[in-house]
Amino acid sequence: MRQIIAVLAVAVSCAAIAPAHADVIKTGSMFVADYGLSQLDRYQYTYNQTTNAITAITPYGFNGNTSNAYFLGGSSLPVKEGIHGTANDIILVGGTHGSGVTTISRYTLDGAYIGTIPINFSAYNSGNVGIGNVLVTPDGKYMYAPLETAGYVVKVSLADGSIISSYKYAGAHDVAQAADGTVYVANYNASGAAIIALNSNLDASSLKTVVSASNSGVSGSFRPTGLSIASDGTLYVDNNVRGGPDSVLHYNVGKQSDGTYVPSLLTGSSYIGSSSKNGLEFTFGNSIGPDGNLYIAALGGGGNGSFSVTSGYTDGIYMFSTLTDTLTRVIDGTKEPSGGVGATGLSAPKYLQFDSNFVSAPDAGYSVVEPASAMLLLGAVGGFGALRRRRRLG
Repeated sequence: MRQIIAVLAVAVSCAAIAPAHADVIKTGSMFVADYGLSQLDRYQYTYNQTTNAITAITPYGFNGNTSNAYFLGGSSLPVKEGIHGTANDIILVGGTHGSGVTTISRYTLDGAYIGTIPINFSAYNSGNVGIGNVLVTPDGKYMYAPLETAGYVVKVSLADGSIISSYKYAGAHDVAQAADGTVYVANYNASGAAIIALNSNLDASSLKTVVSASNSGVSGSFRPTGLSIASDGTLYVDNNVRGGPDSVLHYNVGKQSDGTYVPSLLTGSSYIGSSSKNGLEFTFGNSIGPDGNLYIAALGGGGNGSFSVTSGYTDGIYMFSTLTDTLTRVIDGTKEPSGGVGATGLSAPKYLQFDSNFVSAPDAGYSVVEPASAMLLLGAVGGFGALRRRRRLG
């Protein structure tokens, strides 16, 4: 009996001094399209998988710069709007602000320019298409692009840049795709703003209205921009009312057996802009982080007071906690109208994407030799150092 007690005592003692299992920590990249400086910034996030929390977001710019987040772009290869990625590249909307020329280009995951995807947009508003965000399909074969200026959403083959299908929709600015292949498209035009659903081929016969002003559940303006689908199939929507305060609207889309939608606004998990909830102004892109929270690009005044914005407002990346329904600014940009860039070099973000939301498949067109890619790549590599020296630091 004494031997058994002794053995138990040793076992209990060992259990008491055994070290606890260490938390599982992962790092990754968050990419931010900085409209104010026409560049792409890169940040490293630290994710505690055990506690499901992002514990830090710090600059991780060109060549691993830990003080300035500038990663690529600038005057020679300006970044204009949206971003997505695959297992082997980054896909970016490029072009000069105010110009009618918009391109979609590939970069390596390390930031080297590969080339422009050869898409012929001439049939759409004579090529003046004004692309918002972009979305690559999970298989890496196709990409959806909303042509805001031209008033269409198109499906593009990444293998050769051909436009597979299109749907005419004025003001299309962001897209999201559900697990069943349904494509949601947001239009934030003041007249007829809505979120629609189409099948994966964008067939007009599949059109259904998901949310409109009449069933949005908000009393003020409904002007949807950024879209993100949560793991449970619910939809997060940036409601950009121009002049603020903006909202984050969380919807159960209520898809019925006949394909129609009866949406319900989940007010308890939404951020409804008001005089007391006024943290968001002129919001566009959003992205769900690995922690399940929604990160929002608040363009604000565009970095120089170009847009209607409250004086003193700080453009930047904001985090909306999906558990506590609170809003926190996690990266400072420009304090409007002329406060200079934030401490990490961010001016005014318009879109963002976590690498955890990149598709796991490779880009179907990654190995395609694109026109003038080799020469452009050499020029881009040679210009990276100059771009870093020329970028605005505030």
